[in-house]
Amino acid sequence: MKKQPRVRRTRAQKLKKRKQTFQLAKHNHKYTVSACMIVKNESQGIGKSLASVSQIVDEIIVVDTGSTDGTQDICKEFEKVKLFEPEPILFMTVKEDGFNRIDFSANRNRAASYATGDWIFILDGDEIITQTDGLHHHIEELEKRNLPYAFIDIISDDNGGMGHFSQIRLHKNNVGIKWSNPVHNALGGIEADGGKIPLQIYTSYKKDVRSQEKIDRAEPMLLKAARLYPEETWPAYYLAGLYLGKSEVEKAKMWARRALKNPKDVKLARAWFILIHSTLMTEGLDEAEKILYHALCLHPNYPDLGWLRTVYALARWEITINSEESNEYATHPQKSLLINRKEIANELHIPWPFVSIKTVERSNGGEQPTVRN
Repeated sequence: MKKQPRVRRTRAQKLKKRKQTFQLAKHNHKYTVSACMIVKNESQGIGKSLASVSQIVDEIIVVDTGSTDGTQDICKEFEKVKLFEPEPILFMTVKEDGFNRIDFSANRNRAASYATGDWIFILDGDEIITQTDGLHHHIEELEKRNLPYAFIDIISDDNGGMGHFSQIRLHKNNVGIKWSNPVHNALGGIEADGGKIPLQIYTSYKKDVRSQEKIDRAEPMLLKAARLYPEETWPAYYLAGLYLGKSEVEKAKMWARRALKNPKDVKLARAWFILIHSTLMTEGLDEAEKILYHALCLHPNYPDLGWLRTVYALARWEITINSEESNEYATHPQKSLLINRKEIANELHIPWPFVSIKTVERSNGGEQPTVRN
């Protein structure tokens, strides 16, 4: 008996054969869905990403911004993919930065312009749909409630730990919802209320591998955006966070102050956190506390500020308990038991040590507590 020749399957066929976890609810396909992706050199993960999203959408718009690793060939293996390879829209050129930096918002909007579906589903090339119970069914519910967009849960694998957050990844087509900001892009034109659907996206984005690349790319683009859009607060806001992450605290303070043109803007409340933390590292606890309590008056319910208030109170306690004046009270007068601050911190479920305090000499000879570098 002759041995049957081996049948070679394409990558798409192999991925399709793998067991899927989808449980698609029945629907009448009243509304169509276009997945929109912009990609570059995503050959390691694009196949799995396309295989997962093709289960729940009607077409996949892929805008490639210059891949050189065969990403386009993998995309062509999928029936639902419509691949576009235009010249990417740039925000910075080689003359400005030594590299061609693409305008992410402009390219995302371009991808959406190619979509023919009633709804647009947003996915990146390193993301996989891991759980759904019927996208079209939930779109019908959104339509009934007149909700033009929906949040979706994102599960991220970051340095071995799992993160969990929600983003707007689904919205109606041609309703004025567009991407804005060439870097740190965000959806704009959202005026009505939205919904949330029980679907999950998994991303293996690794901070330890790619975060430095992202910072190096973002810094010159944000500086240019700050020059081009001096009235906008978002470039200053992101620059403040970027410089705090790089421990360039004077720059972080400067940009945080620029971001706080409207101190009461709740969307920029974290700029207060950046300003306070930078002030602590440069001017000490006294000055940082002044700004903290001013910020708490404006944003009393902002969690990060409440957390800082607790930390600073403990920092004050640490300074006081270690002072010469408190030495005689640090021991129980009868049992001679030293106060164990670590045990107390554990009782309060606070990591210890939460902050290291050192003292620096003031110009007038006094001492001022600051954070240890």
